This record gives sequence, structure tokens and C-alpha cells, in this order.
Amino acid sequence: MALIEWRKDFETGFPGIDFEHQTLIESVNDLHSRIDQSGGNVSGAIRRLGEIHVLVESHFALEERIMREEGFPLPV
Repeated sequence: MALIEWRKDFETGFPGIDFEHQTLIESVNDLHSRIDQSGGNVSGAIRRLGEIHVLVESHFALEERIMREEGFPLPV
């Protein structure tokens, strides 16, 4: 069973953001599964965590770009 289940109410209405949110949830679920099944060998989980870090950085860059384009105020 997944740690986090995607729900329709998570959708923002921005397809690119929604896709990335779904991808991040799938990645977190995969990480959870790897840790659960690691039997003490965490190298796969550590690698997956690094991949999630990269996804999060690029995701926030996309969100900030869309917020600027849509006129949302950004924090200083």
C-alpha cells in the first residue's frame, strides 16, 4: 500500500505542476517501499533520496516561474 495516495483535491489546475506533484508522491512512495524492503541495506534508498532532492529543486523553480507568470506575489 502506498504511503501517500494521490487525490483529485491535490490538483492545482496547472498541468505541469500537477504532473510534478504526482511524480514527487510516486517518488516518496518508492523511497518508502525501498526503506521498508531494504533489510538494512539502504544504498538504494539513499540514491532515491538524492533523486527526490533533484526533483524538488527543479519543481520549486517551475512553481516560482509559473507564479511570476500568473502575477502571484513571491516572498523576498
